[in-house]
Amino acid sequence: MKSVALLLCFSFFSVVLWAQKDNEDLPEALKARLNSTQAEFPGGFEKMKKFIEKQKRYANKSDEKFHVGVVAVSFIVEKDGQLDSVKVVQPLTEYYNNESMRIIKAMPKWKPATQNGKPARTQFTFPIKF
Repeated sequence: MKSVALLLCFSFFSVVLWAQKDNEDLPEALKARLNSTQAEFPGGFEKMKKFIEKQKRYANKSDEKFHVGVVAVSFIVEKDGQLDSVKVVQPLTEYYNNESMRIIKAMPKWKPATQNGKPARTQFTFPIKF
């Protein structure tokens, strides 16, 4: 039992000491992940939610009062922040599918993702609730 406790204690301190090393000692794949960022709507996620809510148009007044459903839209954020290849991947109705694509296409340029400090294309799938 003492040997198991000693082994666990040694393992814990090894991990703590390893975590304190400089990034230079890390594997290349991990360094790349640490030096990368996700694409981002200007102002962040909360601003994106507000943008979508402001842009949403319902098919009729009664739909505004009830939860109609969700449309999942896929798109690519290009290296320059432009949105491309917008498509519906989880449809609802023709009206709400088109409305979801209109909202995504109306978005301003995003801050592009980076990989190793350089801009990179990124694919997103995002749900829009109606």
